[in-house]
Amino acid sequence: MNRLILWGMGAIYNQMKNTVSWYELKGQISVIAVTAKAIPTYNSLDGYPIVPADKVKDLEFDYIVILSDKYFSSIMKEAMSEYGIHRNRFLKYQVLQIPGLNFDEYVKLKESNLSIVSNNCWGGMVYHTLGLECLSPFRNLFLLDRDYLKLIQNLKWYMQCELRMDHWGVDDHSGQRYPVLVLDDIEIHCNHASDPEQAMIDWKRRTKRFNFENVLVEMYTESIAVAESFCGISEYNKKYALFHLKMTIKIILCI
Repeated sequence: MNRLILWGMGAIYNQMKNTVSWYELKGQISVIAVTAKAIPTYNSLDGYPIVPADKVKDLEFDYIVILSDKYFSSIMKEAMSEYGIHRNRFLKYQVLQIPGLNFDEYVKLKESNLSIVSNNCWGGMVYHTLGLECLSPFRNLFLLDRDYLKLIQNLKWYMQCELRMDHWGVDDHSGQRYPVLVLDDIEIHCNHASDPEQAMIDWKRRTKRFNFENVLVEMYTESIAVAESFCGISEYNKKYALFHLKMTIKIILCI
């Protein structure tokens, strides 16, 4: 059973209390304490022991669930620097609100160090929604179908190529221009960036974290031929295509 500490005793704690109790009843978690930067004078809350923040490091726990939107990053950084708690021990409370979540299976996923390769923003959204550390440079960008198919068939080689600025693209929706970078003969459209230097820094930083031992490859396309070509690539055992029509191929998911 996963031992949790709840960090926060305000409105979000009250909002999450029934959800937390549900996971406790299912036997997937056990709340061993609650804490906050400023704690009340009483010793327990809803039967949970209240401990000062600086004493959390002395407890035997698996994860700290931070019950805050505004202060999530600052709480995590402070606890890491002042109390020596590893960043992998922190969870966003929103994870517990995912419909049908099995917490035990979620923990396996979190501990698996998954690297997602995606041709659009899907990968970044998965990392954000599940509160996982982003172990991939394929975030806040997109690739054209032909380039993406080429890339995933020789992923290691392309990811060690020198990245450079090539030209500016224009976002179809906002009309804002964005940097288009290239890896050899492949274009990387950084459509959520405005500074090419920062886009290259972000790519290189995230590339260093990439785990080639556990890779999920995803592709969205509107072309049946491209979807079938994607399915024919045999290098990966975790691979899914998102498509707008139902098909009989299991790895093509209709959205």
